[in-house]
Amino acid sequence: MMRLLRVEIDRFFSRRTTRVASIGLLGVVVLALVAVWQSSAPASEEEKALSQQFYEEALADWEVNGEATLADCYEQEEAAQEADPTASFDCETWAPQSETYLWPDQLFTDQAGSVLTGIGYAVLLYAFFVGVSFVAAEFATGSMGSWLTFEPRRTRVYASKLAAAGLGVVVPAILAAVLVVGGAWAIFRMWGTLGDVTGELWSDLAVGGLRLTLTAIGVAVLGAAVAMVVRSTAAAIGLLLGYVIVVEGIIGSAVDALKPWLLTLKVEAVLQGESTYWVDDCTTDASGTMCESIGKTVSLTNGAVSLVVLLAVVVTVGLVTFRRRDVG
Repeated sequence: MMRLLRVEIDRFFSRRTTRVASIGLLGVVVLALVAVWQSSAPASEEEKALSQQFYEEALADWEVNGEATLADCYEQEEAAQEADPTASFDCETWAPQSETYLWPDQLFTDQAGSVLTGIGYAVLLYAFFVGVSFVAAEFATGSMGSWLTFEPRRTRVYASKLAAAGLGVVVPAILAAVLVVGGAWAIFRMWGTLGDVTGELWSDLAVGGLRLTLTAIGVAVLGAAVAMVVRSTAAAIGLLLGYVIVVEGIIGSAVDALKPWLLTLKVEAVLQGESTYWVDDCTTDASGTMCESIGKTVSLTNGAVSLVVLLAVVVTVGLVTFRRRDVG
């Protein structure tokens, strides 16, 4: 088995598609760091001066018209509370606040987690693509049939190919995470906006990177198993796009009962530690129907277990299909 695995890993990394996809992933990392550079730049002195000017103008206007504005706000709030006693217009917050005219500088400590999550989705797409193409190409070229003449034990062939796909994305996933987090740290350090970087933050990022790597391994194995069934890279990518557009985009946004089962939420929960989705809680009375959005959480455990179950099902289907279906 180990001999088969070594051969498959060599074939995985020798494929041009794998190398091109890896270069593409590196390009995404560069683009992500460019986006971090642009979004994290502190306000210039000119921008600060202009914001201060706008704030002072708004404050001067408030000193003249503030009482009338507040009175009108409270009047409208009272009218709204006749229909809904809980209605609130937050009139106390209407006075100009300096922080609303100039956003505070972004800090590395606040943004590092989201930067890692952002590159995580690119890594997972990369893992799915290379996993699918690694197996599907062998069916397209006919090399799978030739390989089975040398190693007719299909279960061993199946296991070695899926293992090679999973192990093959470990280094790219780790490198992508390290490069994007390290690059972001360097950018924020240059701006002088690192914040209070502690050992706990680095520990959290390391755990997040580990979750990303394990998820990437699973997604690559999933892609390879799907390819064993559909035997075409285009078909596998089409299935993924169809699911995202139809199930996640159309049905998922329209049917609240389906939202806790959406794969994007499960993946997000694993990458971030948890994910949140919103459902409408509607009540009807004499005044009509009123709806309130309620946030619900998908835990890390929920997301991880769901993805493992999905992976197990697809891998099993792939094995049964590969063992029973004619390769030629």
